[in-house]
Amino acid sequence: MFTRKTMDIDGELISYIEENNDKPKILFLHGFASSSEAAQQVYNLTNRSYGIIALDFPGCGHSSAKKDINIEYYQFIAKRFVEELNLKDFIVIGHSLGGASALHLLNEKLAKKAILAAPINYDMLHSTNQKVKLKWLLPENLQQAYESMDSLVFVDRLNYKQNLDKTAQRFFNFMSIRKPVFLDMVVNQILNPDYLKNSIKNLYLANNDYEFIIGEKDLFVTYNSILSVALENHKKINSIPDCGHALFFEKPEEVNQIIEDIIKQVN
Repeated sequence: MFTRKTMDIDGELISYIEENNDKPKILFLHGFASSSEAAQQVYNLTNRSYGIIALDFPGCGHSSAKKDINIEYYQFIAKRFVEELNLKDFIVIGHSLGGASALHLLNEKLAKKAILAAPINYDMLHSTNQKVKLKWLLPENLQQAYESMDSLVFVDRLNYKQNLDKTAQRFFNFMSIRKPVFLDMVVNQILNPDYLKNSIKNLYLANNDYEFIIGEKDLFVTYNSILSVALENHKKINSIPDCGHALFFEKPEEVNQIIEDIIKQVN
């Protein structure tokens, strides 16, 4: 059973969910414009050996957005969140944009290991051009929102494709409100090659204990970009066939098994 709670961090109201059990906790950090519930299909699995804590970053889910948002601010929020909850000796999972904050916690010696699921990385713009990614992240019309949501998922699970119109409408409505909040981070950081090659690359080059999970059909963060980064930094890749960017939604059992295997190795 999960309980939703709130915490004040630097004047920001941060909403988070915490699983009520005695199992060792894993911290889940969601991706761009997502929420703590992004891995719900994994949370639903009853045979897990671990419990979950997951926050909503500012501007996402139930959290406020009172300050200018950028990756460094998300990293600051994640660090303060961990310190406030006094989390120790834990594994952090960072999905997509959340990977930058997961690496930050790892490099700050707060987490003992990071599992990076289709994370933002310094090689990801080679395979998909910036204009395509921009319209997927910040759609200017309903058609672009539809393309974004369609590209997110490879496997048609739980009638996802059948409900694309509704999903696209919700995403477009959300981004119509939040676009001013996210614009600077998207243009000057997520889709900025210089930022990726410097700030994001440095997070990886610290070369602490992390490994990857990637869907082989991911169109947002491609398998090849992860392969390149993993080879350069001598890190393990856990690849999932026939899986897109929404890997927690598409392949929850497979993702959970990878997490369980990593827990056994770490412990």
